[in-house]
Amino acid sequence: MLKTYLVLFALFAFISCGTNAHNDYDGAYNKDIILIVDGGLAHDFGEVLAGEVLAQRIYFTADGIGALIVKNVTSDCGCTATDWTKEPVLEGEKGYVEIQFDSHGYMGIQNKSIVLETNALNKNIEINFFVNVK
Repeated sequence: MLKTYLVLFALFAFISCGTNAHNDYDGAYNKDIILIVDGGLAHDFGEVLAGEVLAQRIYFTADGIGALIVKNVTSDCGCTATDWTKEPVLEGEKGYVEIQFDSHGYMGIQNKSIVLETNALNKNIEINFFVNVK
């Protein structure tokens, strides 16, 4: 009988240790807030010379009730690096995502994209950008 209690206690302790109640972002979305990208979801960054690194900051606004959290930003190629607002963006406030495109090895018009993973109703937001490498 004592063995049964010890096994149950150990099982309970194991399960409760796996719970993280202090996580800011649990993957759940907030149906009361949306992310609005200033200037839309497609951006033309113009021309750059081959080998140059282009850096552009795109701003977005949290619209609705609550805090907007950008959990992660991914890109479709290794030539694109990103940085973004890490803290929650309250309703009506602005956040940013910064895109850096390394044009080394590219020529002509390039169409690249990044995806913002958020807690907003529009959970995954894809932003496309175009650049002409000369």
